[in-house]
Amino acid sequence: LEDALRNVSGVSVANTNGGRAADINIRGFQSSLNTFKNGFRDDSTFGSRAARDVINIESVEVVKGPPSYLYGRSDPTGIVNQITKSPLKDPYYSAELIVGSYSLYRPTIDLGGPLNDSKSLTYRFNGLYESAESYREGVKSERIFLTPTFGWELSSRTNLRFEGEYLYNKSPIDRGLVAFGNGVAPIPIGRFLGDPTRRAETQQGKATLILTHEFNDMFKWRSAFRAAVSKERYSSLESNFLDETTGLLNLARYELPGLFQSHYLQNELHGMFSTGWIKHKTILGIELGREASSQRAFGDFGGSGSFIDIFNPGNRLFVDAALTKFSDTNQHNNVIGAYFGDQVDLLDNLHVHFGGRFDIFDQNLTTNPDDFNATGSESHRTDKAFSPSVGITYRPWEPIALYAN
Repeated sequence: LEDALRNVSGVSVANTNGGRAADINIRGFQSSLNTFKNGFRDDSTFGSRAARDVINIESVEVVKGPPSYLYGRSDPTGIVNQITKSPLKDPYYSAELIVGSYSLYRPTIDLGGPLNDSKSLTYRFNGLYESAESYREGVKSERIFLTPTFGWELSSRTNLRFEGEYLYNKSPIDRGLVAFGNGVAPIPIGRFLGDPTRRAETQQGKATLILTHEFNDMFKWRSAFRAAVSKERYSSLESNFLDETTGLLNLARYELPGLFQSHYLQNELHGMFSTGWIKHKTILGIELGREASSQRAFGDFGGSGSFIDIFNPGNRLFVDAALTKFSDTNQHNNVIGAYFGDQVDLLDNLHVHFGGRFDIFDQNLTTNPDDFNATGSESHRTDKAFSPSVGITYRPWEPIALYAN
């Protein structure tokens, strides 16, 4: 995904989270809330950072500007939406093998076609296995990604689609090199400053059902449900404090097991019609969501004596001492959002837009006892907000658009 966004103006990768999944920076705002897949929040649940892959992605959209009037809570600068591949009515079979430097092996398959003679039942399946080492010394990673998709044409105006995803990813947490003086430490870029045998492991599953029905040529209904679960274990021995005189880098050990779940239901009425010479493209929808997480965090904060000499990595000591539990939380979010929008074509080159969304966001947070907090605590809050949007676009000629919102 980072490569697909590389040439989009105002968009950059702000943080790779140790090589897991990148946070996307849009117009100066970094967030994990601005990445979507088929209109649903993707990897957004309380800091879950499951790795992504693009083998089942058909296209990537970047929406610039405040998106909260359609998508609810988000940063004011935009979102990235990934569109997945659709089932196929004509048979298609493809296999690919990528072999590269550092023992990279990545076989993929892409299969699709009809499941019956009338072609009312169709499918698409993308799958991959990836095994790779790295230019970082001792680093190895492994990934499995399976994405079955089925389509059912119930009638000429009604379609049902099921999409599944299973992702397994295992790779070390790589925080890169360290600062030294006024720059980067003068050591080979391939030097891994930690224990590469400790790896973050993620298992993630998603299931999506999408029902669309055309009432007539003007109005269409869409209902979509998405359930996602991610089980992660962050395990690392990583940079903590560097003594520039000796070159000894103190290492901190962290273990962060977590379980993240989300369920979302969207119901929308889409319209395309005209009032006189004025064309309208409308949307009216409601979204219900529930997110739940359970996460614990253990660490030694660099106090167990683990270290590595950045100039002589053979001089190192990795200690498995008892860890301190410094966080143990359970969190539940409930979301209700109602939204509407109308894009009006006054002329072929003059468009205006207005819309809004009203959200109720309810959060329960339980902090369980840990080694610093003997009692724990509970908190609850409910926020309500209306997010309006108004915009205008004028195209004096085809390659140029002047807009304000």
